This record gives sequence, structure tokens and C-alpha cells, in this order.
Amino acid sequence: MKGYSIVGLMLLIAGQSLAGIYSPDEPFLFEIDSDGIAKPIQYVGGFEGIAAEFRDIGAPKSNWTPRLESRVRDRKAKGPSTLGLEELAGYSADLIRLSRSDEVLNLLQPLARDPRRGGFLVYAHLARAHAARGEWQEAADQQQVANQYSEFPTKFAKLSKEQLAWLKRIERDYYRPFLLRRAEEARGGRPNELREDVDALFPVSAGRKRTEAPLPVSWARMRREVLAEVRQLQGMLENHAKEGLPAADLQVIRRGKALEYFSRHYGQVFVDEGRAINVRDALAGIHGLIDDDMQSGTMPPPVSAEPITRQFLRIFDGTPQVKRDQMQKFLRGSGVTPDDFAQRGWSSEQAKVSTMVPPLEFAQAWHGKHRRRLTADLDQALVLLGACFEGSGIAAADTLKNENFRPHPALKALLEWFAERGADATIRQAARRALAIYGLWAEANKPQVQQMQMFLDEALA
Repeated sequence: MKGYSIVGLMLLIAGQSLAGIYSPDEPFLFEIDSDGIAKPIQYVGGFEGIAAEFRDIGAPKSNWTPRLESRVRDRKAKGPSTLGLEELAGYSADLIRLSRSDEVLNLLQPLARDPRRGGFLVYAHLARAHAARGEWQEAADQQQVANQYSEFPTKFAKLSKEQLAWLKRIERDYYRPFLLRRAEEARGGRPNELREDVDALFPVSAGRKRTEAPLPVSWARMRREVLAEVRQLQGMLENHAKEGLPAADLQVIRRGKALEYFSRHYGQVFVDEGRAINVRDALAGIHGLIDDDMQSGTMPPPVSAEPITRQFLRIFDGTPQVKRDQMQKFLRGSGVTPDDFAQRGWSSEQAKVSTMVPPLEFAQAWHGKHRRRLTADLDQALVLLGACFEGSGIAAADTLKNENFRPHPALKALLEWFAERGADATIRQAARRALAIYGLWAEANKPQVQQMQMFLDEALA
């Protein structure tokens, strides 16, 4: 699915299609460019966290479900006949999200026959309710009435004219053709099988190709620029917060802005010379930098560290153990799981408690292995830390001097972090020893150190 717009892919998420759903309670998460088209964001990895929130509606641990159910109860208590157009749209939208399509049909079908209360939003939500029931032809018919015989709203909630114009184009040029295609498949009895030739998304934008290749950039530089762009949203986010938008929704907006920037450099973001970051790790990094921006008073992990390393250190900040459920809550939406840490040999789990692997044990496991494969930043830091434990029997300087070893640009910063935030005094003392040894190596290898600094500070040519 590479190359598709995040906005387009929102339409196809696990039966929780967003097309045809209008609610004054949900923010419009995407910017409209000068051509009147929603700016694309890479889907793989990046959009997975956003998609999961919609996909999990109705599940016991969903953050959305209680809010939706509360709004439904409140509006039902008021009586549907007393609701204005936007509140009625919000009421039926929440029912659709909660997979209560039968209630939507019972609510809206009488209104569709009333010329005073029927209109685009009623027919659009009827189409979405039929689609949720797998009644594709009925959905297409209702969508046709919405598009051809109803006026698209000129005002709705806080949507701008540009946003409404974009949504109108999607309803007309994409969504009804999509419903007709599904209806045709249903009549032909074609199995719903996974296939590579997925439907084209948004003909109005799919033909617009990238005019220039993405520019290579270091992760550290991209992180700074992403943070600057996210901070530009602060005024808008503060207004949304005053209006009652939940913190989780504000985070989605921040994350969407950050992922938009990442998509401009997709495939060309490097954590080290010649080693590009994958989308999943980038999502973890974006999750972490947004959290960093919202917190103060603590020493965050080095910004030059790899994203998954930063997530790990934020969890084991000053402590050697964390309960698994707490770790899962912390990692929610980041694309990282506790197993990712265990697979790298950084932690182990017993009785639902994750424990950071002692640096000495990690270094001993690496002893005698080829240093060419020692490339990850935290791997390098843990090997040097472990070697600097009393009685380790491992010479830290030998690793730095090994011709097959190339220090990661974040190595020094990680050692400094462990010297301040290590889980115990033994680790902090070992980090200070490792820093002294690293300092001697850096003094004797100034050209290599300067090259690493250039990588951190500048985009790669």
C-alpha cells in the first residue's frame, strides 16, 4: 500500500470506514494544500496508531468507547426530535462508530422522508449504516441521493470552506464509486480475499506524482524540524483544548503533523551513515518526541539516539524493572511492543515484570563476537558499560580501537545519560569510566568524531 494518501486509507480501516461520517465532536486532522487537496501522510507504521483507535472502538480497553457511549446517552435523553442538524449528525455518527447501524436506520429513515429535516447528512449517514451491514447497493443508492439530490453543507462545525470542498469532492469522486464497486462484487459473489491490486484511492489526487526525490536527512535534524512544526500548532491546539477536545485527540493532531513531515523524506531518514530508519522506528521516535515536548523537569534520553532506544530509556529511566502492563500503556500508539526490547536482548520478562538486562551480562554475551555487527547505539553503549564494570575482564578500549567497530554518533550522549540516569550506582559509575575511555579515544580520533558531528548537524548530501 505504499504511496497512498493517509486520508484515502482512512476510508478503508477494518470496517470502520470514515467516508460519509460527519460529527461536530471529531476534529479534521489534515491540512489542505494550495490545490485544495488534503496533504498526504505515509500510511505504513505512521497511520497504524491512528487506525488502531478507530478499529478498537467497542473493545473493553478502548479510550473512545466510553466517550461515544456517553454522548449517545446524553443525546438520546434529549430526544432526537429536539436535536439540531449538527447534534443529530453527531448522534448518528457515534452510533455508526459503535457498530449500532440498526439504530441509525431506525433513527434516520423517518427523517429522510421529512423534507424539513432530511438532507445530505441524513442520506450520507444512511449510506454509511447500510455499508456497515454489508448492504452495498442500498448504500450506493443512499449516497446517490446525498450527492445528486441534496445540497452539500456550506457550514458544519468548525470545518473551513477548503475542508468542506475537499470532503465534497471525496463524496462525489471516490465514495460512491467505491460503494458501487463493492455492490458489483457482492452480486458477483467474488470472495473477499487479500490481493495486491488494491482499489485506487482518491482519483482527484492519486494521479499527482512526487515532483522531486525525497532529500536525505539525519534523524537528529529531522527530529528538530518536526518538533518546530508541531510547536507551530500550539495556538490551535490550545483553542481546541479550551473547547473540550480530549487530550488523546490533541495527540493525534500532533502525531499527524509530525508524520506529514516524515513522509516528505520517506526512505531517506538516516540514524547513522548508510543506515536508514524504518517506518516503525520512526513512529516510535515521533511518539517519543511529542511526549518530550509536553514534559519538563526531567532529563530525556539523547535526541541523537535511535527512536526505539529513546523509548527503552524513557521506560527504564532510573529503574531496572517495570511491570508489563505499565510498559504497554506507555508504548500504546508508538508502534513498539515489549517484545521488541526482548528480541534485541535489552530486557527479559518473568512474572509479568520486565527487567533491563544488566550491562555486564550484555557485554559478556557480545564478548568474542565480530564488532562489525555492533552497530545499534544502545548495543554499543551497553557493551562499553558492561566492560567498565569492576572485574568484567573485558577491555572497553579494545572495542573502540577495533578497526571493524564504528562508534554510533549517539554513543557519547548515551553514556552521559547513563552517568546521570542509570538504574543504580554501579551503572552510573561504569558510565563515567566509559566516558573517560571514550574521551581518550575521541582525542586520538578527531577526524572521525568531527564526521559523526557533521552527520548529526546537517542533512546528508
